[in-house]
Amino acid sequence: MATLRCRSLLPVLIPIIVLAECTSGTSVSIDGLYLNGGYKWPVNEATIVGLDEMKNAIASLEPNPGPEDYLSLQSELQTSFQTIFDKCDMEGEAHEQLHAYLFPLMGKM
Repeated sequence: MATLRCRSLLPVLIPIIVLAECTSGTSVSIDGLYLNGGYKWPVNEATIVGLDEMKNAIASLEPNPGPEDYLSLQSELQTSFQTIFDKCDMEGEAHEQLHAYLFPLMGKM
């Protein structure tokens, strides 16, 4: 069961890194998500901190991790992810775009 849960984290890790590192200057649309006129949408401080925590947790994963390492990572990611939602005070289209991106990830953690 731990191996199955570890594998289920992979679809979560890549989008988090892409969201946090995206610097594309072109407008793209993926499943209803799009840039703000070619720019990133503004986000609140809790989102920035939460995504940084998630990136750091992923980056600190030891080489050749075992199931317990992945379970620990999963816990860290879930905590940071929940904090982003708990401290969300965003409004408008930026809020809608962030949640449209984050909601599908919830079921993958």
